[in-house]
Amino acid sequence: MTAPAPEAELSPDEARAIAIAAALPAGGTPTVTAALAHLHIVQLDGISALARAHQLTLTARVPASTITTVDDSLNNSSLPIAFDYPAHALSLVPITDWPLWACRRRAARRRPQYPDRHVRAALLDRIARDGPLPMRNLRQNAEPGTG
Repeated sequence: MTAPAPEAELSPDEARAIAIAAALPAGGTPTVTAALAHLHIVQLDGISALARAHQLTLTARVPASTITTVDDSLNNSSLPIAFDYPAHALSLVPITDWPLWACRRRAARRRPQYPDRHVRAALLDRIARDGPLPMRNLRQNAEPGTG
């Protein structure tokens, strides 16, 4: 026979405080890096009613931040803190989690849609020449000789 579950009553304010505490990184004032590491993945969404999904998610978890400071933390760090990854949807993942996604990268290479070595070389040449680019710009010139 199992013991009955203990009864607990929480006010809406207490339940809200517990939920917020669980969503924030532990220890002091969180940073964008700490918030992303705590979450492990944040969906990137191109639709912007108020702000982009990752900006809202991270500013909600880093109280002293703004959309500008979140973007600065993600884009202007001396070392990368995250990478874009097509998980369920395009997502922002902490760079420290890169090894965890190796099985997904290996599986993607076996798909028929995976670009051949000539297309991959053209894409890497384009990135080396032009620097980081949005995916839509890479798709425009994915074929060799079109960039």
